[in-house]
Amino acid sequence: MAATSKNSAVTKIRNTFQTLNAGRNKHRDAADKPQKDRVVAGVLAILLGAFGTQNFYLGKYKLAVIQLLITLLSALGLAPIVAMWGIVEGIMYLFGSDPKWKVDGWGRPLAN
Repeated sequence: MAATSKNSAVTKIRNTFQTLNAGRNKHRDAADKPQKDRVVAGVLAILLGAFGTQNFYLGKYKLAVIQLLITLLSALGLAPIVAMWGIVEGIMYLFGSDPKWKVDGWGRPLAN
């Protein structure tokens, strides 16, 4: 009888961890995220590219943080360079034909 209660306790703990992990990974699933728009990404890049807003919008968080940190840690001294980077990205999102400019951070195609 002790073995049966021990097995049921282990099963309950395993089920609890599976439930917790399912909830934790749910936010990473691209299926529940709304489709992102190419024009919005392009306009964000052109207007606020120095702060990485287009990459935050598209779910490309590492690149967004890099752009933001370069701008802020340089005391805005490198902001014009990062802004030019954003303008180029914006133009590529709007008019680029390379497939990398047509997907979001989860690999889903951007809406037009």
